[in-house]
Amino acid sequence: MSTAPVIEITAGLRAARRSRIKGSNERASKELARCVRRFAPAADDQAVDLLVARCRSIDPAASDQEIAHFVAIKAQQAIASRRVQNLVGFLIWAVPRCFGGGMVEEYRAAVRAAQDQERSRWQAVLDDPGADQEVLNIARQELARLAGVAHPGAQVAPEGARW
Repeated sequence: MSTAPVIEITAGLRAARRSRIKGSNERASKELARCVRRFAPAADDQAVDLLVARCRSIDPAASDQEIAHFVAIKAQQAIASRRVQNLVGFLIWAVPRCFGGGMVEEYRAAVRAAQDQERSRWQAVLDDPGADQEVLNIARQELARLAGVAHPGAQVAPEGARW
């Protein structure tokens, strides 16, 4: 059995400890930590922070949502295989690798496509002359949310929208 993953994890723990001392923002959100612990209850804060730091060292744009997505995939694969004895260590080793290739780009493309589809559905509601005011307000709020507008009442329309 190779010791490479153990050496990588040990080095990563040291790096995570140093970055925490420096005040790095590589800390995991509570939601991400909950996701990891749903599959690997033994994961402590240091392990989750290390997972995040390793993912973001490969792709600085890695979001908690993306990391959680790949944690779920890799954890389910490991559990199904019944060959992984240390799930926390496996996740720290396997999840960051998802950010080094096409997997993350495929995931991001799928998320964008789903958002575009949802945006189109809400735009169709706005375009419906028979829609009542309450439904129109909900559509405006949802379009603002999809556009990343901070408050739901904002009147910022996506390009081509007819509010």
